[in-house]
Amino acid sequence: CDLSTEVPESPRLAVDFGFDFCRRKGYTKVYGHAQKRLLRFWRRHGFNQTNHPPFHFSDAEYVAVVVEFDPHPEAIRYGADDVVLLRPEGAWHVPGVLEHSMARPAKVVPRERVQRLSA
Repeated sequence: CDLSTEVPESPRLAVDFGFDFCRRKGYTKVYGHAQKRLLRFWRRHGFNQTNHPPFHFSDAEYVAVVVEFDPHPEAIRYGADDVVLLRPEGAWHVPGVLEHSMARPAKVVPRERVQRLSA
């Protein structure tokens, strides 16, 4: 799905969407907190409970969970193309407005037109 516009409604697709988004950002590990009653759901999606002690708040018990996955081959990270890094979040595959302006040559702004900021 298109990370910039589409958020899926089914739980499975929503988890896959989140994983893909994290992988595109260069993450290979996700750490989170799950309600203990939902642990089976998160295990089905690859999460494992950590050895951290459970805790509770708002009348629910929580456990720490973690999942690891392979890095995305086109992850957004240091060394990625500069214009890709400037694209809107989640729309790294779509040329952005700044790229369209690259078709014009750069302008030299005359010194007298530069406004100085006073300290």
